[in-house]
Amino acid sequence: MITLPDDEMMEKYKLNEIWFSIYEYRKEKSKGILGFILLNLLVDKGYAIQVDYKENPRDYLGNIREYWDCETKIVEFEADNDQTYLAKVPADSTLENIYEIKIKPFNG
Repeated sequence: MITLPDDEMMEKYKLNEIWFSIYEYRKEKSKGILGFILLNLLVDKGYAIQVDYKENPRDYLGNIREYWDCETKIVEFEADNDQTYLAKVPADSTLENIYEIKIKPFNG
């Protein structure tokens, strides 16, 4: 299997928008970061929202876009940081994680 060196990975996937330095990226990489990268892409593309820890997530529920033509529920992604990540998913969705990121019903 061919893998990109860390610096090329940072540049190709614009990971400097998530981590400030190559050293921070390397530290996080050892924990498993694919789920976190995917979560940030969901936020970037508007499929999920990111709420700062100082804010009440309930105040932003109206900002979550509706992409499904069915009944939905709001879920929370448990990233290992001080942010809250929310998205609407089909009500019958049973997905429990995206790699290392756990997904749970949002109880606000």
